[in-house]
Amino acid sequence: MNNDARFFFVFFGFIGFVVLGFASLAIYQKFILAVVHGVMGCMIFALGGRFLINICLKSQLNGKVQSFAKMDPVNDVENVVAQTNGNALNFTKDRTNSIDEKSITSSE
Repeated sequence: MNNDARFFFVFFGFIGFVVLGFASLAIYQKFILAVVHGVMGCMIFALGGRFLINICLKSQLNGKVQSFAKMDPVNDVENVVAQTNGNALNFTKDRTNSIDEKSITSSE
């Protein structure tokens, strides 16, 4: 998106130069004054375009952040197993819970 932002900055600057340059040339009929007004229009429109693209990029970024916040964690296997089956056992040889006291005492 970096190249697109630069494009908007240049595009709005060009539009500002053309609009204010031709408007000044039509009103004052002096080429030097038209160029000066065109340069000022270029800066004003370019900064305005940069402001607009900044707002668009921030709103797009906020939308992505909110969509990531709504997602459930994928790697939280223990919660998924506990929620789907309350009697789920760990995959041990004797198919019991590995934290259970029986398995601790039998291993000693």
